[in-house]
Amino acid sequence: MLTLTPTAADAVRELVADSPIEGNGGVRISAAAPTPEGTPLQVAMADEPAATDETVDERGAKVFVAAEAAPFLDGKVLDADLDSGRARFTIADAGPQNGPASG
Repeated sequence: MLTLTPTAADAVRELVADSPIEGNGGVRISAAAPTPEGTPLQVAMADEPAATDETVDERGAKVFVAAEAAPFLDGKVLDADLDSGRARFTIADAGPQNGPASG
């Protein structure tokens, strides 16, 4: 399953707080249309998960992973770089140095 770094959790919480989403909303990661280079992933705000989504809830940040994207994200870590109020998300393999901090 996907995990979040503390920075990614902060970014997701900030995005949700600054959006018109209410209640238990979060960020949804899904697969876009396949291209010759592979299957790109897309990120969008979502009021709630779809019925088949996996929900990752870490440090109060909710990420909904679409069923078709879940196999690509299993064992991965979502990180974010915050720059001028914008978040740039990256995905890396989970490992001792990439895993989420406990706390």
